[in-house]
Amino acid sequence: MNNNTPNLNDSSEASLHAIDYWQVLRNRYGIIILTTLLIFATAAIITYITPERYESTAVIAIHPPQTGIDPLNMGSDGVTGAIMSRNYMQTQFELITSEKTLAKVESELDLSSQWNVETDTAISILKGIVSTVPIRGTDLVEITAEHKQKDECQQIAQQVALAYKSERERDESENVDQQLAALDSELQIQEDKVQEKRNILN
Repeated sequence: MNNNTPNLNDSSEASLHAIDYWQVLRNRYGIIILTTLLIFATAAIITYITPERYESTAVIAIHPPQTGIDPLNMGSDGVTGAIMSRNYMQTQFELITSEKTLAKVESELDLSSQWNVETDTAISILKGIVSTVPIRGTDLVEITAEHKQKDECQQIAQQVALAYKSERERDESENVDQQLAALDSELQIQEDKVQEKRNILN
């Protein structure tokens, strides 16, 4: 009987603790309910007053540029291959979200008028809602626009891609023109040398 006494005492003590806990819960029942309601109400209010945000993505390919025409035909076919510097892709990401590109987007969509802000402010807003993410293992880049207006969100993402593409095509066209001009100049120099030798022979 003496061996069973500690077990009875433990059981009684556990029962007393359970009663104490229940008493605390009963005494603070109102506070617990009120706190729970306040948490749900706060979450509901935050959800209600927080404006909806939409996200739209445009995908573009970024290929490395060609080094151009070799006027002296020092390469095997007179045209050198594509080059890719270590920072080339990062530079392109910066160009996509650059002020120059975003200014074209703002102008094309007339965002300053739609948002009723100054042009510089509209460009700053664009900087905050446009981002770029490379697709691993490819030359593709995702241009993402996050905005409260669904239609504008789609337009912005697409227009950023178009503005960057247009700017890059312009730069590449100027580069080709410069290379052709350099080629013409080199050909003229070679022709002059040939003519000079002909004059000597005559």
